[in-house]
Amino acid sequence: MTTWDVHDSPDTFIKAELDDFLNGYSRNLQRTQPTHIELFAEKNTLAGILRPIASRYVIPLTIGRGCCSIAPIRKMVNRFKRSGKEKLIILAIADFDPAGIMIARSFCQRVHDYFHIPLSKIEARKIALTEDQTVDLPVGGNVGDKSDVNAPYFVEHYGEETYEVEALEPEELERLTVEAIESVLDVDAFNAEVEAEKVDWEFLSAKRRTMAKLMLELPDHPTI
Repeated sequence: MTTWDVHDSPDTFIKAELDDFLNGYSRNLQRTQPTHIELFAEKNTLAGILRPIASRYVIPLTIGRGCCSIAPIRKMVNRFKRSGKEKLIILAIADFDPAGIMIARSFCQRVHDYFHIPLSKIEARKIALTEDQTVDLPVGGNVGDKSDVNAPYFVEHYGEETYEVEALEPEELERLTVEAIESVLDVDAFNAEVEAEKVDWEFLSAKRRTMAKLMLELPDHPTI
């Protein structure tokens, strides 16, 4: 379906433009944080839960569809460099299986190997799904493919049973994610930015009112 954004007169167009003028502003709530934080998940099915959380804290969210390829990691590194922060922290969410347990571990080494960031400046944490969090969860499967390079390590340390992160209740995954973010966040600095954003919005609202007043004082457009 294709429709066209048309107006019956300039008045309706002006009103529509003024309604949107200086809207959509968001302050960088991470600007005064000592570290650059990234959130990573290995599955698209998690996006609906994680995106609102990432938006609330203004933290970049990457969905990797398994072990992350180099292109998204490059973007993470570029964001880290632009931030000017001293340390990159990656919070990872993945299944509890041979591939999932290696995702967080591999981040540090890959960022170091491909982009020459010192290991001392990188930290990756798997915040879900961990072995402790699998208690009382239904078994998702077992390590059937022993050809997976991570399978022998997984079986030796954790056994045959695997679990999917979706087995967590959404509320529990949200709680774990928020808890992990706030554990690496300067909460006082973050709250100060939230308050500063409210002041910014008051300033922008005043500018909008001034512009609306000026536009309404312009001579009427001739009627055709």
